[in-house]
Amino acid sequence: EARESAERGAQWEVRIDLASHAEALAVADRLEGEGLAPLRRWKHVFLSVATEDDANALADRLRGESLGAENIVVEGTAADAWRATHPYAVLGGIADA
Repeated sequence: EARESAERGAQWEVRIDLASHAEALAVADRLEGEGLAPLRRWKHVFLSVATEDDANALADRLRGESLGAENIVVEGTAADAWRATHPYAVLGGIADA
């Protein structure tokens, strides 16, 4: 899984759902300070992780911290789901004809 992530990019992500935009900003800043690269979308913060085990370990650690999170979820990345459901996307739409 780690080798595949190195080739295709992170396959897993940890999603942190927060109550407000301001809380998401604070959590994203805190995680950046730890050397992580969070992606923030309004009240949600996403962290890309190479393997499911790494994602679960990070989620467990974050659940033990006082982030004010409403929910912390481990899930496969949207990019990975897109590749799985659209195997001919590299053809630029000509396969849809």
